[in-house]
Order: sequence, then C-alpha cells, then structure tokens
Amino acid sequence: MAIDINNMNFKMFTDFAATAKQSARAQFESKLVPDGEARTIKAAGGLDFVGNVGRLSKYKTTNDSVRRLFRETVAGMFGCEEDIPDSVLKVMKLEDYGKGKPLTARRITAVKNAIEAFAKDDNASAKADGDKAVEKLFKSRDLFDRMPQEESDELKNTVREIFDTCTSADAREILRKNIVLIVLRGDDSIRSKEEIKAKADAIKANFRELRTVAKGNRQILKAGKLMLDSLAGKSLPPGRIAVLTAFATGKDAKLDAIKRLKPSSGIVSITKALIQVAKNIKAAFATNDIKFGSFEGDMSNPQRTFVTEVMLMRLAPAKLRAIQGALTGGTAAQLNYIAREISMKGLSDIPADDADINLAVMGNPNEEIPQDLRTGIRNAISFLTIDKMNVASSIIGEILDEEVPELPDNNEWSEDTLYVVEKVKDLLLEHPQIFHEA
Repeated sequence: MAIDINNMNFKMFTDFAATAKQSARAQFESKLVPDGEARTIKAAGGLDFVGNVGRLSKYKTTNDSVRRLFRETVAGMFGCEEDIPDSVLKVMKLEDYGKGKPLTARRITAVKNAIEAFAKDDNASAKADGDKAVEKLFKSRDLFDRMPQEESDELKNTVREIFDTCTSADAREILRKNIVLIVLRGDDSIRSKEEIKAKADAIKANFRELRTVAKGNRQILKAGKLMLDSLAGKSLPPGRIAVLTAFATGKDAKLDAIKRLKPSSGIVSITKALIQVAKNIKAAFATNDIKFGSFEGDMSNPQRTFVTEVMLMRLAPAKLRAIQGALTGGTAAQLNYIAREISMKGLSDIPADDADINLAVMGNPNEEIPQDLRTGIRNAISFLTIDKMNVASSIIGEILDEEVPELPDNNEWSEDTLYVVEKVKDLLLEHPQIFHEA
C-alpha cells in the first residue's frame, strides 16, 4: 500500500520534530496567511509537563487536541485506525492518549521512523504477494491464456491493486490463497473488475473487524484468521465477527460443565460438557438471529469452530490440559465406541432390554420409539459425541500448540449408555436445529 509520508498534517508534525529538541512538546500555533489563518505546530511553554501539579487544565485539553489530530492523521495514512500496523502502534503508545499528556518531538520522530520502515518492507511484501497471486491465477486455468492481451493486462492490474492497497499481511495471505475463487464464478466465468474488488474488499474488512474486536489477543486473531481462511474466498457480513466474539467471551457462554472435566471424568460428565458446547454455539447464533441453510456448511462450520475456540481459550492452560485428558482418554474412547455402534446399528443394538430403552427415550417402557426419533437420536449422538468431541479436542490442541493424543481402544458398552441416549434425546427435542444446521 502506498503510504503518503508527505501527508500535509503529518508533515506539519514531522517538520516540527525535525527542528525542535527531542524533548520539545508539540503545541498548536495559528498564523495569518494570505487566505486567512493556518495552524502549525510549535514547542510548548516551560510549564506544560507531566508532574507539574500546577499545570493548568487548558494545557491538558490542548495536548489531547494535538494528540487527537496526530492519531487521526496516522490512521488516515493507513486508511483507518484498524489498519495501523502493530509496529507503528507500538511506538505510538495509544495508552498515553486522552490523558492530557504532551506529544513530544521524540515520539513524533519514532512514529515517523516506524512508518517509513513499515512502508519500505510492506510495499515490497505487497508487490511480491500481488505477483504470486497473478502467477497462481494464470496457472490455474487455460482460459486465461486465451484472453485478449488488453483484458489479460487489466485483470493482472486489478489483482495487483488488491494487494497494493492491503496493509494486513494476514489478509494478503488469505487473498492470495483464494485468488482463483475470488476472480472466477462457480461456472469458471470471470467476474468483473468491480465484483473482484468488492469480494476482496469484504475480506479486508473482515480482517479489520477481527483486529478491532481482538484488542491485541493473539489467540483470537489466530482463530479468526483460521475461520476466514476456511471460508474459501467468501466473507462474513459486517459485524458478524464482533457479535460472535462478544458472545463467546461473555457471561452467556456457560462453561461450568466443561470446566469440571478431568482425565478421570465418566461418560456422563463428558456428555454433559459436549451438550453445553452445542448449546452455547446454538445460543451464539440464535441470540444474533444468524441462520444457515441445510447446504451452508462451508459458511456455518468455520463460524462454529471460531465460537468454540474463543470460548475455550478463556480457560487456563492447566484446565485445558485436564479437559483434553478427558476428551482423549479411555472413557472418551468408550463413548466414541458407543456412539459409533448406535450410529451404525441403531438403538436396538444397545445391550439392554427394549423396555429399558423405551423408558429412557419415551419415559414409558411400553411405548415404542417412533422411527423418526430413532433416526434423529442416531444422527445426534454421532454428531455430538464423535464430531463435537473430536473438534473440541483439536481446538484445545490448537490453543495449547500441542499434539492431540490419539484415542485408545475401548470397545465396551457402559452402564450409563441409556443415560447418554436420554440426554441426547432431550437436546434433540429441545434444540433440533443444532443437528440440522451442523
């Protein structure tokens, strides 16, 4: 991205910093010019410094105004504040803003140097990413070789412009990986220049939103990047990342059953925890009126995984390892076996009397279980205890950056099997969409 180091306001600050002592404090000064009045920056008086108990409040107000303009100027140079790179944010020290502290020439110079260093490196990286994307795109289909030269050049320029105007290395990585899907429709026809830029801009906007809501949390940034990568060239509506993050980090995401898990937990405890995970995900979408169709797994699954990961990363590493022990131990393997057997052979294969199975499901030993309910329980128990358990285990491994242990062999039925069936049935009847949308 071309960053205008000679931006008029920024130059006003850097010109001051270049001629003043590094300890000098920036202050606005108005000067008369032929067209009226112009604002410049000058060194503040001797009484305006932090620690002076007699410092007038007007100095603090002025300092905040100077800092506000400096902050807005730097943000404008990158497009918006969310796009200011970390290397620049670090030297800006945003924690000092809004507190009446003066802005020194030393700080302005440090920010200028950081911007120049970033611009040099980022321009080279953006150009390289753009060239790689063009190469990948044109190698992907023979149809690009048959394009008229003028159209081919225009498409290449469009792709390169997407990368030249993107300051997020993560966004560029996802754009580069999915450039073919961004440029081509499902029938392999080429989108218009406006359509291509719109799809790319939506992905860039998702990364800006992610950066804003993450507030520097590296785990959320990592989980969000994985989610956006999994969308394969698609993007989320504005505000979606914010509402999902807010739910997953808020009090409505219940974790008590999950936190009770430990390596010695039985299948009842594990089932309760998995049900809690499923309910939380359902609530995250229901609370924000987010709905998915039957064939939208490519959009829904990455978001479900994101919500689960942001929820679990709230827990301490020691607690996560205890949960991982429960999800990858012998009892989890037993639950996995039970779910697999029921999924393949149905409820009738459970080593229990039909009357006991009827009682667990229908509440009446003499009432037969309807076929549609039998099918629903089979599908639900497979999804909940096999899919959800494996996903949660993988996510914990991702958070801890540790290899996920393999499940041991445990091909035995449990005396609590009917309890598991009953609880899965309750969840199925209470929240059928949990399984239909999975």
